[in-house]
Amino acid sequence: MTRAGHRVSRIAAALLAVAVVAPSTTTVNNAAELFVAVSNASVSSISLGPGTYSLVAPITISRDVVLYASSGARSSILSANASRVLVVAAGANVELHGLVMRDGEGGSDHDDDGGCIHNSGTLSLYHTTVTACRTALGGCCGRDGGGIAIAAGGVLALFSSNVTGNSALGNGGPKGGGIYNQGTSPVVLIDSSVLGNSAFDADDIYGPSEIRFYSPSPPTLPPQSPLAPPTMPPHSPLPPAHPPPPPPARPLPSPPPS
Repeated sequence: MTRAGHRVSRIAAALLAVAVVAPSTTTVNNAAELFVAVSNASVSSISLGPGTYSLVAPITISRDVVLYASSGARSSILSANASRVLVVAAGANVELHGLVMRDGEGGSDHDDDGGCIHNSGTLSLYHTTVTACRTALGGCCGRDGGGIAIAAGGVLALFSSNVTGNSALGNGGPKGGGIYNQGTSPVVLIDSSVLGNSAFDADDIYGPSEIRFYSPSPPTLPPQSPLAPPTMPPHSPLPPAHPPPPPPARPLPSPPPS
């Protein structure tokens, strides 16, 4: 093969490698399609059409992926009647945009906390509502986090989102009707609310949390979708911190009299 031929082959191989690793987006319109898309490792962004997605099992995510409503805020509803809605595995970085997650019910053992979401990774919610979820009755204890449970090592941030109307029920004094944070990283609420939940201990949030307000909040979204995912730093749900103002300048001393 000539030198020019080798050069062309190298260019073709490079383009093929880029095509293989380039992020891809797929659109889904029902629960079955959603499960297929989540299990497809080549899909990094999933656009959900409007309507209700009735789940028969939790959506389990163990990689980096973005789920967003294609028709505007809270136009896509993920509903589960006999299981929780979402499980985020350790090491996964997941973003949810414009969704409603409701009617979830967590399991009855301690490792199964979280009525709607059990998060062991990094989870960011944008313009998303978590509501009408609960932890299961029965058993002895440990049904914490009626809405969301964060395992040790998990990270959660809410941007213009709300967690409301969830409950942690049962024996043993369950904690965190809205959010139960077992980790050490504080739950960050940016222009968001966790209100109107119920539990034996800490109706709304149990564990470390931090409230911030930004204007404008969250970053500007790309034009291809009303809620397409913004560009965020990898494995960090938080925007860059505002730098502190510089210290005031000290006045110069007056010259001595002549």
